[in-house]
Amino acid sequence: MLPLLILLLALVAVMIEPRFLSTNNLLNLLRQLTPLLIFAAAQGIVIMSGGLDLSQSSVLSVAGVAGVLVMPQLGIGGGVCVMIAVGAFCGLFSGFVVAATGASPLIVTLSALSITQAFALILANGVPIYDVPGEYTDLVGFTSLA
Repeated sequence: MLPLLILLLALVAVMIEPRFLSTNNLLNLLRQLTPLLIFAAAQGIVIMSGGLDLSQSSVLSVAGVAGVLVMPQLGIGGGVCVMIAVGAFCGLFSGFVVAATGASPLIVTLSALSITQAFALILANGVPIYDVPGEYTDLVGFTSLA
């Protein structure tokens, strides 16, 4: 049912705006959907293994904040490495708690969501971070990467 609804929505979009199917628009949609598709794939793996991860978005927040805060000292590569390390640590810690205690992944990741979001807010002092290196925002925000 859902695929038919999506096709109907796309058909209506094409009828309203003929440029919807243009190459530039389709590439733009693909660029915008890529992070969501990566999250969906990761969540799909977790669900297939019988779990559920509610903490993905907040782990992304704390990893992003930590990485951006160290970029002035470590550079863009170092900041990205910190992002990966923080994300991996959070995931491994949640997985360890689930495996070691037998607790429900739902409860553990709900707790991890709250904890990591709190850490992100503490690291950022509760305000948006505007001092992001221009080279990083140009690479990640305004270009096509892979």
